[in-house]
Amino acid sequence: MAGLGTVLTEALFHLCVLDKLTALSSPPFPYSRLFSPLAAIYGCHNLLCYTGHLYAGGYFTQSNQMQCLSDAVLQLCAEMKGEVVALVDTLAPPDFILKSPIGSSNGLIYKNLFTAMLGSNNFTGRVDWWEEALDQPKI
Repeated sequence: MAGLGTVLTEALFHLCVLDKLTALSSPPFPYSRLFSPLAAIYGCHNLLCYTGHLYAGGYFTQSNQMQCLSDAVLQLCAEMKGEVVALVDTLAPPDFILKSPIGSSNGLIYKNLFTAMLGSNNFTGRVDWWEEALDQPKI
């Protein structure tokens, strides 16, 4: 079980990330609009993970502090929703992490897409309203 030392270590790491982002934004850094909210989400998420330790250590004293952090994470995620494609392009994770059948780098785009479609639930089954389509009046 993690203790207050783990919380402080992750907070120190978060401060180092923020210092790097601040140093990079002195000349205009094109990805600072992506990484700054991402760093804020990371920091809020870490605080939410260790709220018990923060309450026990006396760092959180009011009951609404956890709700404020949760609201901040949701608000930051809503702000980042439009930047997801740019963020994925910036970080360039491997295709298996994204689980993208079209973006796989093996060159078999259509085979990957077909395999992903066959793997979905009830792909070859009938739709729920198929019987209603049979009972159409003839004109």
